[in-house]
Amino acid sequence: MKKEWIKKDAEMASFFDEKEREENNVTKSFNEFRNQVLGKGYNIDGAYGNQCWDGYAKYCQYLGYPYANCTTSGYVKDIWNNRKTNGMLKNFVEVEIMQPGDIAVFKEVKGWTPLSHIAIFVKDLGNGYGLFLGQNQGGANGNFNEVKFPYSATFATAFRPKMFANSSETVLNKIPNDFIKESATFYCNVDKINIRLAPSLKGQLTGDWYENGMTVKYDGYVKREGYVWISWVSSKTKNRHWMAVGELNKNGYNTKPYGTFK
Repeated sequence: MKKEWIKKDAEMASFFDEKEREENNVTKSFNEFRNQVLGKGYNIDGAYGNQCWDGYAKYCQYLGYPYANCTTSGYVKDIWNNRKTNGMLKNFVEVEIMQPGDIAVFKEVKGWTPLSHIAIFVKDLGNGYGLFLGQNQGGANGNFNEVKFPYSATFATAFRPKMFANSSETVLNKIPNDFIKESATFYCNVDKINIRLAPSLKGQLTGDWYENGMTVKYDGYVKREGYVWISWVSSKTKNRHWMAVGELNKNGYNTKPYGTFK
């Protein structure tokens, strides 16, 4: 994470009043993304129009995750086939039973997905079929729509965003799957940052906070809800504490930090 601070904006973000922060925060949820993109089209790479890959890439941008490319065959089946080397498993976990918001990659199946396909699971329709949100699956101009596909056309596992695999609990006293270990010191340079018991704006407040000029040693961080959350174990309570220390851009970089790291 410390290397990412090099990419920060020149202007430091001021930390808003807690109530205002909660009102303005864009909580990363699948339903919100679905409502934003249905009927719209996105051409992320600027090539070949609104392809299914672009829909997947748009979702990754929304989540604050980098996206994988089709590096072997040029088709999206590469995302699943190369998952162990293309970075997918850094921000996603493999699951066999899908829940809304999981990413499914489809095999080359005649009559359904002849060149492979990628889409986001919406809900189960029964009888071996599911409803999937995606681009280039029959919608006007390739725009996002929802289509029924057989599960038999998908690869054996789907990808669940780690931020959904570790739901926003009010108290999180364990190390989650998306935890990135890093031993460093955070130097606060904004007015006030509240300390919480979970990496979420819904996380329970401890009643303590850090102010400009204060420092804290931490042992790792997660990226959730558009923020970077550092974490450490309190020497006083022995509970794991969490604190938002910067805002993520669409590519998952911390571009608005609330301090410095050493």
